[in-house]
Amino acid sequence: MSIFIRKALGLRALLLVFSIYLFACGHPAQPVETAQLAKTALPVEASPPAQKWNESEIVEVFIGEKIDLAGTVAKIKAKDQTPYDFGIHLLKRGKTREAKRWFEAIGIETKELQYVYGLARVKWKTGDNHGALRDGYYIINNKPSKLIRARTLYLLGTINIDERRFDKVDEDLKGALDAYAELGKNGGQYLVLSQMAWASVAQEKYEEGQEYMGRALEQNEKAQAKGFPGFSLGFYHEVMAEIEFRQGNYPGALNKAEESEAAYRKWGQVLLADFSLTKIALLKLMSGDPERAGEIATQIWEKYNDRLDGGKHLAYNDITLMKLDQCSGDEINQQKRETAARAWANSSAGGKTLIELLEFVADRQNVPCPEWR
Repeated sequence: MSIFIRKALGLRALLLVFSIYLFACGHPAQPVETAQLAKTALPVEASPPAQKWNESEIVEVFIGEKIDLAGTVAKIKAKDQTPYDFGIHLLKRGKTREAKRWFEAIGIETKELQYVYGLARVKWKTGDNHGALRDGYYIINNKPSKLIRARTLYLLGTINIDERRFDKVDEDLKGALDAYAELGKNGGQYLVLSQMAWASVAQEKYEEGQEYMGRALEQNEKAQAKGFPGFSLGFYHEVMAEIEFRQGNYPGALNKAEESEAAYRKWGQVLLADFSLTKIALLKLMSGDPERAGEIATQIWEKYNDRLDGGKHLAYNDITLMKLDQCSGDEINQQKRETAARAWANSSAGGKTLIELLEFVADRQNVPCPEWR
């Protein structure tokens, strides 16, 4: 790679494929048309919610062979928080193994559906879509509370977008939207409408997707008007990055991808921020900055190489590394990267899209390598 990254790239053909890349690997972003969305007044982004926990408390829970369930629950309640909040906090902070342990332990102890939902969410985050779907439909079939029903239907709809089961997507997300509306939760409606936009774009219904995204931003504004912090605009900037790609504005897409990464990181959404970096790496390569592309891709690999929640990050990151290796003549590492990406794709729901992208990028006729050496 070191020989390659000292030379400028001429990856014109790669520009043709990257909108597929963003669709394939994005945290379900919702690409929409730019024309009207650009005119929508964005809500002012509030500061992230204050930290409820500190790292020493997180570590303290998991010292020893077993979780001190009763003791930990007592500490959590003493802070006027809930055991569910604690598990979600772990997950959002990238403590995926700990979140899994926590939801399993308290779920077995209490048999409460909210913890089954928490575990389903962990499974989804770690690429186990089938396990998450199984848990989700178990919840729906066992008379959950209205809030857990809304959360679960939203999760099921999100997963079914990946699975391309659009008949189920429509059913799940409309059910979630109705449940959040009955609860008066604008934030929940924002999330569901955003996923509806993404589902529409996945089916090439761009005007419909634009309408859903506009409605989502309205719900975020309403939540803020009620005094809630609203949601990070990282999700919105991901959408805008996709729009720029579809319109052929690749520098603009890079700018939006970087804004998305920054917004996610500001809110402590580590996994989403790092996943944005996998997009930025390939964008940098496409923009003629292979050195920075290589630095970011290496950074992602080093961070997620031995993590439970790193499979998706690594698989898509390997496409960038694979192309860098191919075009520097490093056939051994090129093959290793390709094999690793295919292994993840073959064992994960939604892997077909990754394989299609990988094969397109790897084909020198589609994405030729000029005289880079």
